[in-house]
Amino acid sequence: MDKEDSYFSKNYPDYYKVYSCDEEVSIKFENNFEHYIDKYSERKYDKIYIIDSISKITPEPIERRAIIGGFIVIDNLNCTGHWVAFRGSRRQLEVFDSMGRHTTYKDQVTFILKKKFPEIHDVTFQLQHNGPQPRGGIIPGEDRIMKWAMENDKPLPPWEHSIIMGYHSQHQFCYLESYLWLIDKQRRSYTDSPRENLEWIKSQARFLDPPPGFFYIYDPDKNTRHEISPF
Repeated sequence: MDKEDSYFSKNYPDYYKVYSCDEEVSIKFENNFEHYIDKYSERKYDKIYIIDSISKITPEPIERRAIIGGFIVIDNLNCTGHWVAFRGSRRQLEVFDSMGRHTTYKDQVTFILKKKFPEIHDVTFQLQHNGPQPRGGIIPGEDRIMKWAMENDKPLPPWEHSIIMGYHSQHQFCYLESYLWLIDKQRRSYTDSPRENLEWIKSQARFLDPPPGFFYIYDPDKNTRHEISPF
């Protein structure tokens, strides 16, 4: 258990229970994503890729009639990157980013795809108006807030507590949002409620056979965890 885990387990045990299960499930997905695409996808892909934005990109040709799909993991430091999905053919790729129209990654993603697949002419984006992750999994001021927490080893002030442990911050499921788009799973429209979006995306992870504690969210107002409603 690292210092951050120790802090949350001591000061916010219900949040830590939720957070620990989320971490376990994300690691399981990352280690087995090709299997889950092959098993559940409505589309058939000739090849699946995962591209790490901080690693060297080796250009690769796409066969003339091949259909490809995959993920780009942006700034992937210790499995904390933002995931986007792409799919398409030799000349054109389509991209999904769960940040929706708030995304700041369009130029970076386009550059990476054209570097990886030099024959690509067009990269288009599917961006929902109400993206479920308006912050893209990035928590503003996280380093400063957690530095204070570690040094003082006591619960956070209310405002900063809501930043670190609010529903937006708990929505670290860009990989799952991207996966559902990649396999063409029918989905509901996103809402303006961060809690509803969080509950829904967690309900879609049953295929990962997560531990029972996964199907909870942390309520930052009551400092307790709540089981999510079935969808």
